[in-house]
Amino acid sequence: MIGRYTAAIIQYMRVNPEEVPDVIERRKVNLVRVLETFKSLETWDEISPVKLVLFPENILRHEFDEDDPSQTQRDRVASAVPIPGPETDELAEKARQYSTYVSASIHERDPEYPDHFFNAAFIMNPKGRIILKYRKINPWILLELSTSPHDVLEGYKEPLFPVVETELGLQEGWRRCPGDQGIGGKNNQFAYCPWNNP
Repeated sequence: MIGRYTAAIIQYMRVNPEEVPDVIERRKVNLVRVLETFKSLETWDEISPVKLVLFPENILRHEFDEDDPSQTQRDRVASAVPIPGPETDELAEKARQYSTYVSASIHERDPEYPDHFFNAAFIMNPKGRIILKYRKINPWILLELSTSPHDVLEGYKEPLFPVVETELGLQEGWRRCPGDQGIGGKNNQFAYCPWNNP
């Protein structure tokens, strides 16, 4: 049985589109801010070891104004990131440095679906390997421009509601935000809900 540990729920001073309109520059700034928050884990480790670090939805702030006629779906897809990719590689380095699971959400592009990007959440183990990835089933239509797996369901190969067992004794499933009610399995001991709003 696993001993007592800390789950660190991280909030950070994110940079929003109105502050840095360029999506690529915004991604870089937000990634730096996310990575800087890991330093705070050293304080928590004094109490009990941090074994799980949780970040909110869309940590890189990959967002667009759908009323802007200069933006295209091709631009939106091109500016999303692969999972795994350079951004998750930097998070993996922190997972290894602090020997912790890391969970976050970013907008993902996948060459299997070249005209789409997904709002994807993932769990990374303490070795920096992604062990679970979930793509949001029900993007909020009023705001989100990402693709649901249901939009590309024919030929879709990934599990819709993945679950993974970890050394923490958890079967981790997903519930994204109030509009996305899917849980990986009824036997889950833990369901993570990354959401933009506090």
